[in-house]
Amino acid sequence: RMPNDHFSRLLRLAQKTGDRLIVTDVNGGEPVVILPLDEYESLIDNALGLSEPYGIQEEAEFDTPETIELVNKELQGLGHTVKLIDVKKDVTEIIRDLKEFSPDIIFNTAEGQNGRFREAFCPALFDNLEIPFAGSDAYTCTVTLDKSVTKLMLHKNGIRTPNWIFVQKMKDIEKFPLRFPVIIKPNFEGSSRGISLKNIHENLTEMKDHLEKFLQQFPEGIIIEEFVDGVDLTVPYLQAAFPETHGVLPACLYTFEQHEQGNYKIYDFKLKQYLSSQVIVNIAEDLSPEIIKEIQKTSLKTYEILNVKDIGRIDYRLSKDGKLYFIEINALPCLQEGASIYISASSYGLSVKDVIQKILESAQKRYGI
Repeated sequence: RMPNDHFSRLLRLAQKTGDRLIVTDVNGGEPVVILPLDEYESLIDNALGLSEPYGIQEEAEFDTPETIELVNKELQGLGHTVKLIDVKKDVTEIIRDLKEFSPDIIFNTAEGQNGRFREAFCPALFDNLEIPFAGSDAYTCTVTLDKSVTKLMLHKNGIRTPNWIFVQKMKDIEKFPLRFPVIIKPNFEGSSRGISLKNIHENLTEMKDHLEKFLQQFPEGIIIEEFVDGVDLTVPYLQAAFPETHGVLPACLYTFEQHEQGNYKIYDFKLKQYLSSQVIVNIAEDLSPEIIKEIQKTSLKTYEILNVKDIGRIDYRLSKDGKLYFIEINALPCLQEGASIYISASSYGLSVKDVIQKILESAQKRYGI
């Protein structure tokens, strides 16, 4: 059993790999896949190994039809007239559609398609057309997609983040300053693209073998970061909600069993995109008052430094010795069913519709609408 978003992705994945699934409808149409877990994981691995543009990681950042329909339904339920605009079309068609519809405001979820500035494309276009929109502007979307620049800005402002280096060529690691274990990540990717347990290395020789191949896959640059052994926390942001916390929502904790053998546990691409049934996301209730206070203070400072608007999400690692480390930030966080922002907001009594409304309210206030 899995959410519809993941089911539709699995079907696309199966089409691309040629694998067959046995599918039936139960409980009023809920999709069920009858497939042993090891075969399911094998199917995913098969698709992950395909060369672009057929590899499934290329699609990971895009909203699924189910997520789009969820947001669309809630906006209409709030009384708005909604037009969905496909931003994968030619830019002249996008501009034509926007001018024809002449929206009062845009609810932006577009990730963009190409390059290091892809998440900035739509906000820049909306600004150029002088159309109000919900979400962060082009500058913030550009900075927050760049992990190294984001970490540098926050480090300079006293926020704890694991030591790291930015790498574009093998010669960049000739003088290696980090302690092991380390984790290798694409610098300009979201949605956990490129992240797996195999990215964690305990010595230089092992890391170099992987690094050369990784740079071929992500030539625009990667970061190598000292790995923090601990648990994953995520802190959503809803700017128009909860004045007492300035929009910072309670932290959520990811609990899961690692699907691969290894010495460490990470919330990787396969868990995030295709094995969500193995991941439990709950409010992190067992945190000490000191850690809760630090999360609140650090998150608010981070959102302010990076000028995140309306909605966001910060990912942390809480080490085994109780230290909080900033890992990354998302100015365009996931809004699919079951997303951490809904779980966190629900602790204050907010529904999915309330969350969507708060995002709009924040943008409307900013534009004086």
